Amino acid sequence: MKKNELRKWRENYTPLHAGYRCVAEGIRLNVHFDEKDYLRQLGAKWHPSNVGMTTENGGYWWMPTDRLGVTMKNRGYRNMPLVVNLFDPSLGTDPIPTIDQFNANMTVLDWLNTNKMATNELHGALNATACIDETLSLAPTRYRLSASSHAHVDVVDFLVYSDPNIVFIIVYAKDGTSGDPGELWKTTEDAKSMWDNFVNSGYVRMDMDEVAS
Repeated sequence: MKKNELRKWRENYTPLHAGYRCVAEGIRLNVHFDEKDYLRQLGAKWHPSNVGMTTENGGYWWMPTDRLGVTMKNRGYRNMPLVVNLFDPSLGTDPIPTIDQFNANMTVLDWLNTNKMATNELHGALNATACIDETLSLAPTRYRLSASSHAHVDVVDFLVYSDPNIVFIIVYAKDGTSGDPGELWKTTEDAKSMWDNFVNSGYVRMDMDEVAS
């Protein structure tokens, strides 16, 4: 993400709520090069780009799930600056308050929100149990693909949840049973790739009104 793009993104920043539960290995971060050393200290990791997942600098930073709820003062971060966001006007004040001076109970996620770095985009493999727990009371949007006549799989359902950004996929065999791989959770990015692969192999989208009838 270019500097101007990052500035605009942070101007419209939506913080992850205090009770946020990550259902994957971690969350992606939008970070400027000059801010990265602070992230590294907190346990963030660099993910180099793969096909279809490129950025201007060739990858992205992400924070492991088990770091998000860490109380910073208990892990030796009490003297870390509260503000490192390059676009925050308070960065020019002297002195910058530390974590301990501002909020002794601040977590890593709180700090990421303060500096407008956390995204709701997931990194890594999904935790199926966490996905189920987080979506129990939610109503997904269902999309269905119908197979070409020669395919071993008859129907594929994509149940899309906008928050968190995950998709539950059900693959049905010709006899109506769950086929291989059966049921699985995917990020929206991976689910889109899976959808495109099915479409490219001849599957077509069904109208859900027709399915309901």
